[in-house]
Amino acid sequence: MSAPTPASAIGDDGVLNRVRARTTFAGLTMMCVTALFALTGWVWPAWLAGGPGMAIGVVVVGAVGGLGLVLLRRARLWGVAAVRASSWAGDLGGPGWVKAVCGQARPMRRNSGPPMLRRVSKHAQIVLPLRAQSGPLSAGEAVMVHARADALAPTRDDDLLVYAVTARGPILIGRPADGVLFVADRWTFAAL
Repeated sequence: MSAPTPASAIGDDGVLNRVRARTTFAGLTMMCVTALFALTGWVWPAWLAGGPGMAIGVVVVGAVGGLGLVLLRRARLWGVAAVRASSWAGDLGGPGWVKAVCGQARPMRRNSGPPMLRRVSKHAQIVLPLRAQSGPLSAGEAVMVHARADALAPTRDDDLLVYAVTARGPILIGRPADGVLFVADRWTFAAL
């Protein structure tokens, strides 16, 4: 079992709100870029007028607007996860939560890639091998656990309960021993 944690660590430590806000901001930004591109391309100064410009515009508006819609749907799922997480502190689980076994957590690779893409954060996310007794994680998956400000993380010996909002995430991972809730994802854009 893990070391005892202070009562202030019970819950998700604000991770759900942070991830939902960042995903919402990214989705709204993509939608604004789409609207601005469509407005300047087709209305004024109409630099996408004509056959090839129209085709390029439709592809760009479709791709960027589609990404914005996907991110806004994802933000809504984070909101659903936040509602479900609010019941965690009261009853430490409940219907829908299943027992899970986790492997050894590994930190995500940091400071790799070009300097403009390097992520600088106080605490790195971890990759956690996780297998639930039933549900979408019953086959076993590696999930990305978002960093908490207090740097708590699940370990191999923890008894965990898991709740998957959808098969692709968000995923809530609770540790009943001390009431700590971790937030995980299987989706690549979760690292926003």
